[in-house]
Amino acid sequence: MASFIALYSAAFSYQFGAPIPSSYDLANWLVLKENFANEAKGHRVLLFGDSNVLFGMDSETIEKRLDMPVVNLGLHGGLPLDWHLDVALRTARSGDVVIFPFVWDYYLKDYRVPQDWIVDQIVAWGHGYFEGLSISNKVRYITAISPSSLYRNVNAKFDSVEILRQNPLRVLLPPKEALEFLRKVSNDQTEFSYQYVNISTHGDIRNTCGKRASIYGSEYSASRYSTVDPTSIALLKQAVDTLKARGASVFVIAPVQVDDDATRSEKYQSLLSYIWGELESRGIPVIGSPTDFFFPASSFFDTNYHLNCSANQDRSERLSKLVGAALLRSSGKRSLAE
Repeated sequence: MASFIALYSAAFSYQFGAPIPSSYDLANWLVLKENFANEAKGHRVLLFGDSNVLFGMDSETIEKRLDMPVVNLGLHGGLPLDWHLDVALRTARSGDVVIFPFVWDYYLKDYRVPQDWIVDQIVAWGHGYFEGLSISNKVRYITAISPSSLYRNVNAKFDSVEILRQNPLRVLLPPKEALEFLRKVSNDQTEFSYQYVNISTHGDIRNTCGKRASIYGSEYSASRYSTVDPTSIALLKQAVDTLKARGASVFVIAPVQVDDDATRSEKYQSLLSYIWGELESRGIPVIGSPTDFFFPASSFFDTNYHLNCSANQDRSERLSKLVGAALLRSSGKRSLAE
């Protein structure tokens, strides 16, 4: 048994950095977006969250309305809540305005339960996240990797040279090189892709015009939950309190949602009211209402979380008015959107 445990532990440690199929551009997004935030001077507006933040934002519009630099640090809905909050905690500084427009699932699911997608990201390029977990959460991730997946990962690590020769995009550029390449080619990017070169220097994803899929509100997984997860809500509250103690203004707003019969139903509206009330009751600074960012299905791009370019400015105007009014109430000293 001791020999088996030692062998398994060695294999588990060896697998990190294996060039398995993964969302490698997401690693570039993270590096570049944090760089954009670090380069922005003065007090900033920082947007954090899943891909409903990455899509459907016109940061330049928000910047003009709030008279502050804006950086969109939206990433991917497969990343757990603590990942997004860690990005906020290491990026935000005193005087910043931090905005969390998380999709509802983040308040309803236990962030500690590993999903297959995030496990693959951690193995491929996110070893640092695993290292930062508590012992109990590390155990959850260790047990989430099946023997067959571990065997695949170890083989991929062993055959890295050949796999990378056939799949060169699985090699992450050093941050400086990635930024230089982005600046060199970004103006020539005219087609949509999930590659990091399709991100603006504000952090918004670009070239999202048109409608690629039939979108329905009934597809939201949030409707399959009935209660908020106390562990996730407590983690969010802890992050909010830390950011406020640092001198940042923090606001939780609603995500984008499809406006149709399913989301207007009594059952779904009751769920939204319940979530909003639970956040308020725990002292989390929500502003606006849970239906502030309802859009018709024609405003969505390829999923029911991603707005297309036709709605970017409208969503950004709504966000600016909401945040501007909240800042005015709290201080009355900023140059705000009317």
